[in-house]
Amino acid sequence: MMARQVYMDEIHKSYFLTNGKEIPVLKGINLTINEGEFVALMGPSGSGKSTLLNIIGFLHPSTTGDYFFGWENVSEFKDDATLSFIRNQKCWFIFQQYYLIPRLSSLRNVMLPGIYAWLTTKEREKRAKRLLERVGLWHRLTSVPSELSGWEQQRVAIARALMNNPSLILADEPTGALDSATGDGVMEILGELHSSWTTIVMVTHEHYIAENADRIIYLRDGKVVNKKPSSLNQSPNV
Repeated sequence: MMARQVYMDEIHKSYFLTNGKEIPVLKGINLTINEGEFVALMGPSGSGKSTLLNIIGFLHPSTTGDYFFGWENVSEFKDDATLSFIRNQKCWFIFQQYYLIPRLSSLRNVMLPGIYAWLTTKEREKRAKRLLERVGLWHRLTSVPSELSGWEQQRVAIARALMNNPSLILADEPTGALDSATGDGVMEILGELHSSWTTIVMVTHEHYIAENADRIIYLRDGKVVNKKPSSLNQSPNV
């Protein structure tokens, strides 16, 4: 039996305007994601997909409800410093925009997260080179982002996401800025990570992209409306 990695019980998230008006975004999310599972989040714009991803990835706290990462109730932690510390130790994001630092080379961009793992410069450089080789960019170590194609920049971002060996990868529309051929390349790399037992949670609008996952979770108006396996995986664990 697979161990759970993410467990959410009646998670609500609201934002509040300066006049005190409450804007509810998530309205009672109940969700379990197991270690090594690949889950896709789908739903119309405004359904709460990215907000849910941000809570799973400790970018924002929930308003109410319980969020267990493993067996630790992380919903008890509301301050940014604690959430940032947990995030840097447990997970990493891959975004549609690559958020690479323009003045730094591919190698230096990938090395950056290693600071949070207290790695020496030599250790960070060695690991970053190995990761860039893994994503096929050994020949681009010294290139800055402006010298790279969109596909190459996304591969640098993926290598950076793997720097601290996270147990959870969170991907927010990782193929959204790419054409279908290069998007397929991103999914191939995510598939390799999944096969090595990395948990992946991915937001996407594209059904053919979501079909790469073990399970598809549909959201509408801040609620989970359906959980089902992708057509390639017919044995869901919901």
